[in-house]
Amino acid sequence: MEQYVIEECPQKLEPIPEVMSNFDHVIDREIENKLREGKYCSSYTAWNFYGFIWFEDNRFKCQINQYGKHISTLEADTIDEIMNEACTNYGSD
Repeated sequence: MEQYVIEECPQKLEPIPEVMSNFDHVIDREIENKLREGKYCSSYTAWNFYGFIWFEDNRFKCQINQYGKHISTLEADTIDEIMNEACTNYGSD
């Protein structure tokens, strides 16, 4: 059986306000720029999932949780790509 580790948001990062949500599909560009510093993590709320977003190795990463369980980690060059992939795979509500 092949085993793999789902990457989680590093605990050393300082939490900052929410960067985006599926309520209005608006990304807070000020928070996005703060995330690029690599010292912070932010939240991403949606009806069907909850995400933790951080920036590491020149990429945005998003830990996707459903019903309190970590189910996936998305990775992309832009935060817009994270939102698109999360909405496509886990719901856009």
